[in-house]
Amino acid sequence: MTKLYIISGPMGGTSTELKDGATFIGKASDNDIQIKDRSISRKHVKIIKKDEILLIEDLKSENGTWIDEDPIKPGYEFEVEEGLPVSIGDTVISLGRECPRDRANTKYSINLSEKLNGRKKNLSYRERRITNKRELELIYEVSSALMQSLDINEISQKIMDSLFDRFRRIDGGAILLIDDTTGKLKEIITRSRDKRRKNKNSYSRTIVDRVIRDGKAVMISDTSQEDEENLSDSIVKLKIKSIMCVPLISKSQTRGVIYVHSVRVPDGFRKDDLFLLTGLSYPAAVSLENALLYSKSKRAEEALQTARDELEERVGERTAELSDANALLQQEISERKRAEEELQETNKFLKNILDSSSSISIISTDLDSNVLFWNKGAENIFGYKAEEIVGRQKIDILYPDDETKEGIQKIKSSVFSDNKELTFEIREATKDGRELWIHSTLTPRLDENGQIVGILGIGNDITKRKQAEKEKEKLEGQLQHAQKMEAVGTLAGGIAHDFNNLLMGIQGNASLMLLDVDPSHPHYEKLRNIEQYIQNAAGLTKQLLGFSKGGKYEVKPVSLNELIEKTSEMFGRTKKEISIHLKFQEDIWIVEADQGQIEQVLLNLYVNAWQAMPNGGDLDLETENVMLDQVFVKPYGIEPGNYVKISVNDTGVGMDNATKQRIFDPFFTTKKMGRGTGLGLASAYGIIKNHGGIIKVDSNKGDGATFNIYLPRSQKELIKEIQVAEKFLKGEETILLVDDEDMIIDVGKAMLRTLGYNFFVAKSGKEAVEIYKQKQDKIDMVILDMIMPDMGGQETYDHMHGINPDVKVLLSSGYSINDQTKDLLVNGCNVFIQKPFNIKQMSVKIREVLDKG
Repeated sequence: MTKLYIISGPMGGTSTELKDGATFIGKASDNDIQIKDRSISRKHVKIIKKDEILLIEDLKSENGTWIDEDPIKPGYEFEVEEGLPVSIGDTVISLGRECPRDRANTKYSINLSEKLNGRKKNLSYRERRITNKRELELIYEVSSALMQSLDINEISQKIMDSLFDRFRRIDGGAILLIDDTTGKLKEIITRSRDKRRKNKNSYSRTIVDRVIRDGKAVMISDTSQEDEENLSDSIVKLKIKSIMCVPLISKSQTRGVIYVHSVRVPDGFRKDDLFLLTGLSYPAAVSLENALLYSKSKRAEEALQTARDELEERVGERTAELSDANALLQQEISERKRAEEELQETNKFLKNILDSSSSISIISTDLDSNVLFWNKGAENIFGYKAEEIVGRQKIDILYPDDETKEGIQKIKSSVFSDNKELTFEIREATKDGRELWIHSTLTPRLDENGQIVGILGIGNDITKRKQAEKEKEKLEGQLQHAQKMEAVGTLAGGIAHDFNNLLMGIQGNASLMLLDVDPSHPHYEKLRNIEQYIQNAAGLTKQLLGFSKGGKYEVKPVSLNELIEKTSEMFGRTKKEISIHLKFQEDIWIVEADQGQIEQVLLNLYVNAWQAMPNGGDLDLETENVMLDQVFVKPYGIEPGNYVKISVNDTGVGMDNATKQRIFDPFFTTKKMGRGTGLGLASAYGIIKNHGGIIKVDSNKGDGATFNIYLPRSQKELIKEIQVAEKFLKGEETILLVDDEDMIIDVGKAMLRTLGYNFFVAKSGKEAVEIYKQKQDKIDMVILDMIMPDMGGQETYDHMHGINPDVKVLLSSGYSINDQTKDLLVNGCNVFIQKPFNIKQMSVKIREVLDKG
């Protein structure tokens, strides 16, 4: 079994066995080994026994742990040889075998003149920081004293005064220095608190010699614990109880020592006192080095004075030599003048080079930002002549606002503090008030002694580049927004298509039921309500289709003046608190548009304006013929040319930038839950975009909002509107009904049967082509769904047209008119009907197709 021996301390002379694994030691009772020593922490160290190896770890104790005079770093495991002294607080232990007592008194020795090697380099005592107020005051006092004198005796006197004043336990002390010429130790000052004692030799020469020899600090806390024969005669004679002695080290050489002792009580000094005294030794050692240099300087001055005296004695002899020297001096002056003239020429040459940089500003300032040099490039960029600005403060002239001034002050401070070049971009103002972006580099200007005397600034006008970058960011943002809106629009169109098919089934069945129900029947009104709900739902899908790509219904020439007058009159009748003002351009150009969708856009904008004016206000509606150039239309991906502009301006609450960025996003709304769908402006955006136009918003918080719409001009003329028949129209012709949805087929057959028509049905494009091949002579027209799997409406029509170029077709879709549908209508198809439709609408469209020539 391995034993732990307590060599010295309150429990000195005892031993105990170590267990395998970890053994915890401290003054608390819950440790494996309890040592009743007030200088030991509650949990001080952990000893680990692994096979034949002993490891020790300091558990972040207050007074630390020392192995054979060296402190160990807390939190790390260190191997311990058997018999080495281990100091924990005021107790010394050893492991494996008992350590001799003479080695147990050196626990506070610290090597200050050598670096620790190998694993011990982590044990450096310098990691300890002085934070105690008393310690800081003493170091400050001593350091101040050192700064005020270069006399060694005066410095030593002040150090000793401070030590005796701050440490009441000190009874005697001394400062001794090594004479740099003889190499012998010399007393600078000795002192005793007891005035009856003589100052001479009031210290232990043995301890002093040991510190000088080893270059290590020594502390003996209690000499009474030592055998008297091991103590020096001076310690016994002076009855010294505690000793501290630290070396004075400068440039890795021991220059002397500071020594103090106590004769009244044991444990007069503790480890913190030794740390403090060691800390004081550093400024003292530096002061010593300065004093030695000063002494040498004084001796040099004395030697110089001697030389001067000798020179005066030889004045007569040297008169001739002086005359020759004077001639040489005149020659040197002439050469210096020539050098100055050459320097002026060089400076002039350099100035010409700097002024030739007409597009780069070069500005030199002093420490207070006063302009010293201003080249032609600066004149060209900022508009100020050199004579207008040299001598004035640059910061008050070129920087347009307080924020920019504050920023440049911080940059200048960084240049001065770090003494290095800095490059940055900043806004600066010209003489005529324009703001420019400048790419600037500031470099500290140094004098011959390396001191900063000002700043040299080199700047390049990058305003055009910054504008191009801003425009690029704007275009990228608009592209991303357009891509996002297109993706969401595609999704919205698909949802609307499927929803319209469902509504078609409901609408068709409701229309058929209404034909068989007397208006007096209690279910009649319920069925009419169902039709109204279907129309409401169809209105929602119109919003979605309006937002989706290609979502136009029936495009025809439209007068926007008439459309705005009609919609504003209808809106104004319901919102009396809003004053509507119309300003129309005469001879307004015609546009091709889906009238219903443009009405929807305008009503959405009217409602948006009304909601922004809760207490009433003005709504200004204006039209104008405009010509948009390439620069204007480039961000929107449309062609330049003639457009009709619609302006909708309100005096409402306006909107902030964050709202403007999202105002056209689908499902974005600033209204409370249940007050809006967030589709109104999104569908307006989609409708205008699908018409090849632009919609923009201009608004600031509290300043109202203006929506500007641009629609391309059409060369077509207005078409007179055809009134829809009040009742459905019947017929006896034969119709081929083509749709892939069973629900649409069922309701379509019922509606055709009610209208008196004969019919064939096909549930796919391929089936429709086969039926048409076989029975084209019997089929008068085709009702053709556009969206079907495998063979869509386009391909189906192409096959039928190949069979019979005069085939009559009514196109039907849950989508609205897109590019494909438009091509079919142009290239031979007759009419388009949008799902959901009722039986009356269906009857009118069928007769429109059949009655054409």
